[in-house]
Amino acid sequence: MGTKLIYHVKESSAGGISPFDLTITEIVKNKDIYIVCPYISIGYLDRITQLANTWHLITDVEEWVISNNLKNRQNIKNFILNNLSDIHHYKDIHAKVIVADDTAFIGSSNLTDKGITGRVEMSVLIEEKEQVYELQRWFKDLWIGSESVKTQDLERYVSSIESLPDIPQVGIHFSQFLLIAVLNIQKILFLYCSGTAYPISTWAASHLTFNASFLKNMAFNISWLQQFLSIISPADLRGYPGEQICV
Repeated sequence: MGTKLIYHVKESSAGGISPFDLTITEIVKNKDIYIVCPYISIGYLDRITQLANTWHLITDVEEWVISNNLKNRQNIKNFILNNLSDIHHYKDIHAKVIVADDTAFIGSSNLTDKGITGRVEMSVLIEEKEQVYELQRWFKDLWIGSESVKTQDLERYVSSIESLPDIPQVGIHFSQFLLIAVLNIQKILFLYCSGTAYPISTWAASHLTFNASFLKNMAFNISWLQQFLSIISPADLRGYPGEQICV
């Protein structure tokens, strides 16, 4: 009894059984478990919660959702809505901990497939009763100090543009890229405001508070515009400047 270091050895690094996954599945099986983690894959979470007797999760729901693409966001949303009583939102939580009845797992790895199997991580398995009890009390204090997920907030996180899908690299001069983004912004404002045009100069656009990812998506990713703004279609941009690289 005591503590045990968990890390990849040569065999697991080469694609063998992950010592992180092996340890986690062993400690959660038929146990009441308490999970704290900000980044989680639904597939892995579903797997370990199916093994457990009961489970509760504390996570930064906003960070969890917006770090994923649209498809994964919907899956996370559905999972949360199906398990509202077992999930609490705690802003800026960053610990990665699983506490069971008589053991605990603490480490650097997120509960994602890549975090468990593909990254160089370090974790500790704790079997000292006093330390496990302390972690259980720590979790309960966090649970009391956090709140259930509000459905309206969840919808807002799913629709957030703060984290965006990767955009393919395009060989284009920055001034051209900015102009295309500006034209698309102007087009959206025109559509959204019932035909009222809002001219935007390139200089003015360069001083707007849009971040680089936002501008890249405005310039190159029409599907992103459709998903997150729901006010334009490819047909709307037919013949519009930038169409040839926006599709």
